[in-house]
Amino acid sequence: MQGFFMRYRFLLILVFFTSRIYGQEASLTGIVLDATTEKPIQGVTVKLSNTTKSVGTNKDGQFSLPSMPDNWTLVLSAVGYKKQLFPMSVAQGKKVLIIRLEDEQQSLDEVVVLAPKRKKYSNKHNPTVDLIRKMIERRDENNALNAAVGNYREYEKLSMSLAIQNQKVDKSIWYQR
Repeated sequence: MQGFFMRYRFLLILVFFTSRIYGQEASLTGIVLDATTEKPIQGVTVKLSNTTKSVGTNKDGQFSLPSMPDNWTLVLSAVGYKKQLFPMSVAQGKKVLIIRLEDEQQSLDEVVVLAPKRKKYSNKHNPTVDLIRKMIERRDENNALNAAVGNYREYEKLSMSLAIQNQKVDKSIWYQR
């Protein structure tokens, strides 16, 4: 049995150390709540400081970071809330972090809304407007009632019909009255 351990001691040492290395990085989960209402906040950015790892909270205010380094600080930020730093020392031994963000109260003294100045419409270089202006200038000349050459006549509509009867059709059995 001792020969077995001696042969494979390098493999056992390798397995032991790699499990220790993987065991040091743990996942971190948490819930972000509003400090006054105790309701979960959706869309909070949870970032590890000095890294590019970041996640957002879901609709229940929950987040999960899959792997954490040894020494970390969480940076939590959201619109309408104060930015908060959460160091590793506070979270020692906790499986789920409960973080409360405070409202960032800001008030405005005055709001001024300026509408952009509209460019004045110009009819210059518009062929349609030029045509309409010429038509308006000559409207009396173009009126058919004022024309000297125009003649109007009244007429009646005359309709006529011609009915020719065939004697063979009148005597047939199909056309009997």
